[in-house]
Amino acid sequence: MLSFKDLENRIVEHARKVLEEANKLKKSMISPIALSTIYKRKWEAEVSSIVSEFIGEKVTLLGKDSGLIKGEGDWVCICDLLDGSKNFLADTKFYAYSLALARKGEISYSIVIDLDKMWIYRAEKGRGSTLNGKDLKKIASNRSYRYEIITSNVTIPSPESITMKCSSLELCALAQGSAWVALGDTWNIDIAAGYLITLESGNIFVDWNFKPLNLPVNSYSRIMYIAGSKKSLAEFIKKYRSELNSLRSKLT
Repeated sequence: MLSFKDLENRIVEHARKVLEEANKLKKSMISPIALSTIYKRKWEAEVSSIVSEFIGEKVTLLGKDSGLIKGEGDWVCICDLLDGSKNFLADTKFYAYSLALARKGEISYSIVIDLDKMWIYRAEKGRGSTLNGKDLKKIASNRSYRYEIITSNVTIPSPESITMKCSSLELCALAQGSAWVALGDTWNIDIAAGYLITLESGNIFVDWNFKPLNLPVNSYSRIMYIAGSKKSLAEFIKKYRSELNSLRSKLT
C-alpha cells in the first residue's frame, strides 16, 4: 500500500518552489495569461512527474491549465497549483496549492496548502483530514460559525456570506467549521482536493437537485454543489429552497 506521507514532503517542497517562482514573476509584472499558459502548465507538468515517479507509472494529469493529459494506468493527478491566482497577483489573501490523487473513480489523497500562511490541509480516504497535523473534526467542533454561507461563483441573499475567490480554501474553511454550508458553481478540478478534505471532516455534498454528489475525476466537469453537515444541509435547503430553485433555473 502506498504511503502518501512519503510523497507529501516532495509535494510541500514543490509548493514552496511554486510560490518562490510566482513571487518573482509577480515582481516582473507578469500578465495573468502568461502565468496560466506558461508557468502554471509548467508547474503541473513538474508535479505530474513527481507523482508518477512515486507511484511507479505515468499518471493521467487533469490540470487546471494543462487540461487532460492521458497517462498509462489508473491514477489521476487533479491539480490547480495556484488556485486564486488573481488574488495572488492583486496582493490579496486566499491563494493555494491544490492537488488530489484519484484511482478508479475515487479520490484517495488530497492536499491543499494555503500559500499565504503555509497552512497544510490534507486528507486520505477513510483516514480523516487534518490542518497542520491536527484533526479537522475536532477543530470544527470547537468553533462557532463565522459565516452562514461560503459561496463560489454564485450569489445568494444572506447577511452572513463570504466568497474567497479560491475554491479549495473555501472548502477548507467549511471543513474547519468557519461556515454553516458552502455553495458553488465551479469545475471539478477547482474543488477536487477540498472535496476529500471536506468529506473526511464529517461533511457531505449534494447537487442542486439535493441528491448525493460524487465528484467526477476523469474529465473536466462543471459541478454545482452544496456542502455541509447532514443537519446543516437539511436546514439550509429548507430555508433557501426557493432561492436555490431560482438560481438553478437561471444557471442551467
